[in-house]
Amino acid sequence: MERCAVGSTPELLGRRRWRLFEGDVEIVGPIRRSVLAVRADESSARYLLQSRRGEIARMHSCCWWTPLRAPSGLGQRLQLSKFLFDWWAVKLNQVKKGQTEDTEGADECTCGHPETQLHLLLECTTPQVVTIRRLFEKKSVKLISKFGFSSKSKRTLKHCFGLTPAGTCPNWTGHSFVWPEGDLASALRASKDDPIGLFRKGLLPVEFLENDGEEIEYSDLLKFGKLWFRLKRDEAMMIWRARNGMVHQDEEPFCWATLRSQFREALLFLREQGKPIPDKETRRTASRHFMEKFVTKTSRTASAELIVSFLVDELKTPLNSAERLLLVQRSQKSAIGARISRARLIRRARESEFSKVQSSLTKHWSFPGGSVRFKPVLRIPSRSKRRTQRVWTTPRTSHSTTEVTDDQVGVWSDSSVSDSD
Repeated sequence: MERCAVGSTPELLGRRRWRLFEGDVEIVGPIRRSVLAVRADESSARYLLQSRRGEIARMHSCCWWTPLRAPSGLGQRLQLSKFLFDWWAVKLNQVKKGQTEDTEGADECTCGHPETQLHLLLECTTPQVVTIRRLFEKKSVKLISKFGFSSKSKRTLKHCFGLTPAGTCPNWTGHSFVWPEGDLASALRASKDDPIGLFRKGLLPVEFLENDGEEIEYSDLLKFGKLWFRLKRDEAMMIWRARNGMVHQDEEPFCWATLRSQFREALLFLREQGKPIPDKETRRTASRHFMEKFVTKTSRTASAELIVSFLVDELKTPLNSAERLLLVQRSQKSAIGARISRARLIRRARESEFSKVQSSLTKHWSFPGGSVRFKPVLRIPSRSKRRTQRVWTTPRTSHSTTEVTDDQVGVWSDSSVSDSD
């Protein structure tokens, strides 16, 4: 441990809030980071103990928190906290907090059941939500088979987190659910009454380390834990966006699976054409706006390729690379020209509408000294600055203002008469 007296280290903004002392000596070095991590862990344990009337305090020692790392951005941390601790603005929470009137059906989901976070993630039978669950089920199966876990752990994960034929997650509290054998299944069974379902949201129990600790390296377990939580979090975010699209829009419900398939087809098309595509992280975290924009942009290129293929079929002879490139460029240029023409038409329509408004204003608006139209500001080259000054069309203050140029152009106000008197 390295020590120094108070004041021997440089003073930085915010440093005074994070300094640690032993008596009158400040503690610096690696131990400072360790103590802060311990205090953060204690604060999270205190939150779990105090919130939900202590119902989730026992989950703090049962969960494997190591794979989780707090995001750097404030918005990302808030989004993660809402996801883990059931702070979503679902209809049942809105009714409890008085944000929505407690009428009949005010707290119901689109499928007819009370809308809670766990209901959306596990039990909702809306087709859009079921499609998202099936999509991520395939990804979870691939992730489990990728790592060298024991057959018992693989069976437990697939049995407990797989989907039923109806597209819903298995009900751990039901009598019909048969629990498999093993320490991992026992840990999951002990947490089946968790009110916020931390294990359902991607956290893994501590017994997961003891179950396969001798057969697989800890680094591989840590990597699996990160990927497993990220997969569950992405699934939840996609379900939440689909729910918001169904609740807050009057149009047809938006299907994320369709957009993802279109996005994938656009990526495959560009890869076949030998053109650059976004990196893996950008593709994984692509938002709806990004995917729609990417699909639209790729469709323009695809339309040009369709023209090329049509000409090849008509001419019965293949085009060389130079002819193909020239044809694609011309088709893209024509599309850009059509958009520019449309933008010009819109601008002209707005300018004509603006001129109509201006004419109606000048008809019913009186200026001092009579009806005077707006005069443009005279812009004189820098060489003749000493000869003239800028001309105002209307006075800017209540005081008398008179500026005279070489042409004897004067500007007056209502108060100029009183001031002259």
